[in-house]
Amino acid sequence: MRITAALNRVDRREGWVGALAGGAILIAVAPCTAQIPQSGSTSVPASGSPSAPAGSVQGGVQPASSTTTSAPATVELGSVQGYGGGIRPPRLSPTSGAPLVMEQAVRISLANNLNIFTAAAQDEKAKARVDETKTNFLPKPGLSANYTYTGNVATVTLPLVAGGPPETIALSTHTNAGAALSVTEPIDTSGALSASKEVAEAQQSAQDWALESARRQVILTTEAAYLGVLRAQSLRDVAMEELKDAQDHVSISQKMLDAGTIARYDLLTAQSAEANVRQQWLAAQHSLDDALAALDNAMGISQATTLQLSPLNMPAETPVPEFAPSLVTAEKNRPELKQIDANVVTARQSIRLAAAGLKPTLGLQGSYNYTAYVSSFGGLQNNWTVGVVGSWTPFDWGATRDRMNQAHEDEVTNQYLREQAAQGIEYQVRQAINQISDALQNRTATETTVAQAREQLRLANLRFNTGTGTNTEVLDAESNLAQSEASATNALYDYFAARANFERATGTEPLARK
Repeated sequence: MRITAALNRVDRREGWVGALAGGAILIAVAPCTAQIPQSGSTSVPASGSPSAPAGSVQGGVQPASSTTTSAPATVELGSVQGYGGGIRPPRLSPTSGAPLVMEQAVRISLANNLNIFTAAAQDEKAKARVDETKTNFLPKPGLSANYTYTGNVATVTLPLVAGGPPETIALSTHTNAGAALSVTEPIDTSGALSASKEVAEAQQSAQDWALESARRQVILTTEAAYLGVLRAQSLRDVAMEELKDAQDHVSISQKMLDAGTIARYDLLTAQSAEANVRQQWLAAQHSLDDALAALDNAMGISQATTLQLSPLNMPAETPVPEFAPSLVTAEKNRPELKQIDANVVTARQSIRLAAAGLKPTLGLQGSYNYTAYVSSFGGLQNNWTVGVVGSWTPFDWGATRDRMNQAHEDEVTNQYLREQAAQGIEYQVRQAINQISDALQNRTATETTVAQAREQLRLANLRFNTGTGTNTEVLDAESNLAQSEASATNALYDYFAARANFERATGTEPLARK
């Protein structure tokens, strides 16, 4: 079985594209093979303080430290291999016992995603079409042979010698056998051959960019799913912390009731609040399970796989990108624009190809003939010919003009589509920059809010324990802290999501680069 490199970086002046050469089917070479069984059902703390178990937490996610939140480092995906002939390789799975980083998740997704397989197969088809059109310029040899036997042959009686008896001579032979070799060299006088090749090459270019677009969409989907798991995990941890605080408050309230310092109503209020927080914790856990399922699906792996994800860290410097240079980068790199440009070239060359229908065609032709049996009446056993063959159809009732008009309308349509795509990309770049700016501002604001909420809860607990505060103050402070921490978590992952969208909008990939 032929194995060829299937994903390589191709640097171009106008951008870069990931192309699948030869095999058209991706399979990552990273050691990602072990399938890990899914852990048991989620357990809910019934009493006491909930705590995250060692190693992987419920839902199969490695717990992230609240102090290590930085932007993903630049990722190098490395080499990827593929099988030729459209044979689908086995699916990849994460390595057992090792935390999964974003680059590995992207590698696995690129190796397993069927949309890439489909686009790669179409890319190989387009390449074969280009090779086919190139053969039209080459000489076309032909070889033929024949053997026949004729029962009766025509004869003629002639007096061969003056005054002598006439003789009967056969005009042909009963047995006929021969062979002929011919060679035709086309002359592209009409331009049809070159136009046909240009059309095929433009179509291949368009398919190359379609493949690259599919690859980048897989990366964005995987990144979004990866970030979704980390976000859901952090929100679940916030809910777990709030549940712990609520349970601690119930425990303190019970002791104070036993001591006669508070009314039973205060204990019931604390217990009711703890039950509500428990429901929120369960909902957060279910959201985490859904996020894990979405990541499994994006990576194309079994839903029974248990994952451990590495946390992301916020970079020390997080400048907001400038719009003008970002738009220039997007117009240079986005594969959608490159694909439409190739479609415009296809339409223009199709006009040339259609116009060639009214032009004459010429070709050089040579042949050699050998005849095994020659009658005595005459004939040559060996013979050869050379010449020029041509054809011309000057009138086709407007069919050529109609084909040219169709191709012209295709060109106009693709020009409109490119303008529309450029407008959409401009909007995507602006939107992503706004999202980055908003997320950074929210992140700064929530850091202060979380610190204030923690201090508020500390003071509320202190006042309640000394009998100078109320039960309501504690519950409000707990709820306020949970909301502040949830807002901080969302602001963090809103930044990562906005950054991923910005990279997608501009055609750059620092989160998961080849």
